[in-house]
Amino acid sequence: MAKITIGLTGGIASGKSVASEILRLFGAEIIDADIVSRQVGQCEIAQAFPDCTTDGALDRRKLRKVVFGDERKLKLLNSITHPLIVAEILRKRDEINGVAVIVAPLLLEVGLHKYCDKVITVTAQADTRIKRIVERDNITESLAYNMIEAQASDEARIAIADYVVQNDGTEDELRGRLKEWWSQNIENVY
Repeated sequence: MAKITIGLTGGIASGKSVASEILRLFGAEIIDADIVSRQVGQCEIAQAFPDCTTDGALDRRKLRKVVFGDERKLKLLNSITHPLIVAEILRKRDEINGVAVIVAPLLLEVGLHKYCDKVITVTAQADTRIKRIVERDNITESLAYNMIEAQASDEARIAIADYVVQNDGTEDELRGRLKEWWSQNIENVY
């Protein structure tokens, strides 16, 4: 099992991926919940949402449009995927013999924070996040807003955090903040 497990969370488009790459450069092994989510439960999701398939394969763009904005369908999706994702993340964590970083936008919602020694929450202003989502995913501002609203609030994520890092600036600024935290809490401790 990992010597230390760090949870890295934040709302969609807050900068978790950039932060996780920075932590990887510091020596952490990354377990990305978004990647794990694409590896588990595809058949179960396709069966529950048959209108969200293309040529028999799950179409995530269609699925996103169906579930974000329909709380009942989002709950169904989460009930299928969350237990599978958590189990796979914990299995991967148990194979790491150093610093494991679990990158999960839903760290709080699925209870993964309970398995972490430290939690980092990445935050960014809502308008910054909406702009990032629209540009990255080529979707409407309305859908981007619905995606943000479907997740836990920044306040809820901050409440479980050992460290909160604001990410409205440059990547260099983010790297500097994370390096300072890493040096004080990981590098000189573990």
